[in-house]
Amino acid sequence: MPLMLSPSPPPETALPHQGCSATTPPHTSEDVAPPPSQPISAPEARIEAILPSRQTVRARRRRYLVLKPEYFSSAELAEAEPKLYHALVRRFQSAAEREAVAKRSRPKGAMGTLADGIARAEERRMIAGKGQAVLDEVLDGEAPRTKKEGLDLWRSIIERRFVDGQDGEVDYGLIDGNAAYDDVDEDTRRRQDEYFDKQQEQYVGDGEVQGETGVQDF
Repeated sequence: MPLMLSPSPPPETALPHQGCSATTPPHTSEDVAPPPSQPISAPEARIEAILPSRQTVRARRRRYLVLKPEYFSSAELAEAEPKLYHALVRRFQSAAEREAVAKRSRPKGAMGTLADGIARAEERRMIAGKGQAVLDEVLDGEAPRTKKEGLDLWRSIIERRFVDGQDGEVDYGLIDGNAAYDDVDEDTRRRQDEYFDKQQEQYVGDGEVQGETGVQDF
């Protein structure tokens, strides 16, 4: 009896997914590209690019004082730091010098009379106690012995306070962001120091320099 072969079932037809062709596999969450990162806006990038470093800020403030030496002799400073000014500067001045400073700072009318009275009272206090109590309070006992020593110490203290940003009457923004106060010579020295420091770090083993090009990069 001959064998009867049953017909093979027809191949199943793949149903296409909605939104996809029959030959394209469906998209998964892994196939979806992540959203692009948000770039820094132009104003923020510009601010980051122009903000000077702390070293630059301090250098510009020092340069400002070099170009404006009259800052150290301003009447406003003398009035803001009366004890320090008297201990370092005023007690070495002649009567004519004191009067010149007083004229620059003295307001008219009753306020001028009051300012003169305060200055005289401070001077009497220094003289009555031979100045030592006030000197100990202000200078920790290290009193200058000459006019030059007093002026040098006054300038040193005032410069340090100015560079640290402690003068509340100064608009530091006009100095810190102004490239006109860059000291070109100082900047060159700084770049040279950085260059030589990098060169020194490149010496290894028996002193052979790695990556020496022979061209100075500063």
